[in-house]
Amino acid sequence: MRTITYVISEENSSLRLKTIIEDRFGRRGFTLGSLRGWRRELAANHIKQLPINPHRWDEKTMRAFVAIHALKAARKPDEALRFLEIVKNMHRLDIYFWTCTFLEIGRRAYRAWRALYV
Repeated sequence: MRTITYVISEENSSLRLKTIIEDRFGRRGFTLGSLRGWRRELAANHIKQLPINPHRWDEKTMRAFVAIHALKAARKPDEALRFLEIVKNMHRLDIYFWTCTFLEIGRRAYRAWRALYV
């Protein structure tokens, strides 16, 4: 039986959204997104308040994922706060769209995010 767990963890100088998979082959994990520096400080205050379900990839977990990547797209702290507010007020379909976009095209999605929300 395979168990998948989603965890927001603070390690040393970074904040990470991690996926931990436990199955008959052992325990493996990988990072879905991480933040450092001033972005980490903002995320520690705001993303930790988002309650995620550790055993489901649902809207709340996707919202935390999008928030982490939106913070990566920010260039200044005031812009990052605005992005967090945008993510907080997004509809379900928008969260799904940005989750797929960040997963599919990676760093190029930051430019698309900035084009729409700056």
